[in-house]
Amino acid sequence: MADKTFRTFDDVTPDDLIGGGGRLSNQRVPPDLGEIPGLVNPADDAHVDGFRREVAGRPLIVEVGPGKGAFLVGLADRRKEALCVGFESRLTFCRNTLSRARKAERSNVRVVWGDARVTIPLLVEPGTAHEAYLLFPDPWWKKKHSRRRHGPLMAGVLVNALAPGGLMVLKSDVARYLEILKDVFIETGAFEPCDLPGGLPLTNREVKIIENNENVFAAAVTKK
Repeated sequence: MADKTFRTFDDVTPDDLIGGGGRLSNQRVPPDLGEIPGLVNPADDAHVDGFRREVAGRPLIVEVGPGKGAFLVGLADRRKEALCVGFESRLTFCRNTLSRARKAERSNVRVVWGDARVTIPLLVEPGTAHEAYLLFPDPWWKKKHSRRRHGPLMAGVLVNALAPGGLMVLKSDVARYLEILKDVFIETGAFEPCDLPGGLPLTNREVKIIENNENVFAAAVTKK
């Protein structure tokens, strides 16, 4: 990624939903894929009801964009008492994460299909998440795509989802994007900086960054 430059654009507002606002009500798992154990499709009322029953009374950990699932499944292995839930807009990555969880025999992993900025408010009761992770989100390099970057909407969604004292961890390999994300969360007035917890699992992306001797930028905040 050395040939790419991250730019901010004063005339572009972030938090444009991936797939648009109408995608969620219409999304259906293609019949040829069959059942995907652990997948939560918010367009399916039975899935929503089942998820709410599962999460009731359990510690809840949220990851926005788990990708292929290395971090989420690794965390689920260390936090067996918690329900670890990824919110992922790409169905292929939903399947990858859940396949990894099955191979690791981790029954406490779920993946919600759809843009987290819409699906978290639908499924997570306010003030119930113990931890949240936003790790290596797509920087959306091009101006025409940059409106999809995370911004105030994402921060507001996680403010609402996290319990007081809840931990929020941010990581990126793009230093400027990490700075912007941290500022957006602090500017809500609901978060304050804290120490980054040690011993966290690595994401698939993070492994590649480290192998290439590139930098990882990270920050952590807690909800007041």
